Amino acid sequence: MQAVKIKNLNKSYMKKAFIVKGKIKYLKVENNRNKDGKHLNSILYDDSSEIEVVAFNNCDEIYKQLCTGNVVQIKNCKLREVHKDYKKTKHKYNIILESNSIITIVNNDEVNNDDFPVHKFTTGESLKTLISGMIIGLVNELPDQKPSTSSLTPFNKRKTQDFNVEEVTSKILKTAEPEESYSDEKFVKVVLKLLGNVNNNKNVVKLRIIEFISEILPKNNT
Repeated sequence: MQAVKIKNLNKSYMKKAFIVKGKIKYLKVENNRNKDGKHLNSILYDDSSEIEVVAFNNCDEIYKQLCTGNVVQIKNCKLREVHKDYKKTKHKYNIILESNSIITIVNNDEVNNDDFPVHKFTTGESLKTLISGMIIGLVNELPDQKPSTSSLTPFNKRKTQDFNVEEVTSKILKTAEPEESYSDEKFVKVVLKLLGNVNNNKNVVKLRIIEFISEILPKNNT
């Protein structure tokens, strides 16, 4: 049986057997939202699309066998439609692993990297296409940037849009705009928290500090 491209997984595969092959982009054991217990949450991608893979049984055992970056082939699994509030990708469906599911790790020398390209978001407009709650890869690579030249808001009403960042992946979650002013003490706490969230990536923090300074310094009347 040939592996099905992730993009082609549709309603018809909810009632028939299929094999899927992809590279693991995200892998984590998480607590269930509304009940006791936990589940394995993973994202698999190929050159056509990406899809969430979930396991509710033997989570820890599966997690120990796999690594982010592994290319795997999965069979004896089920396809299920995803509720919009639980989407981790743009795919309409996710894959559910069952007790008889078989996961085979493909040897590196058998992997064609062209089948698993890295999708990059390079502009603000492209980032707007992401769905709130999606999980994306965080690449430690920053382009040269200049402080914003747009009109600045008063210091005590500074408005920024932040993302909650995890060590390996970024879950896009909009945070509420601050209602209080940013005192020195509060700003220090924000910087320290940001450092911890981005695994002490000083480049990210530098960009934020540059933006902060550009807002509080008076403009030169030349």
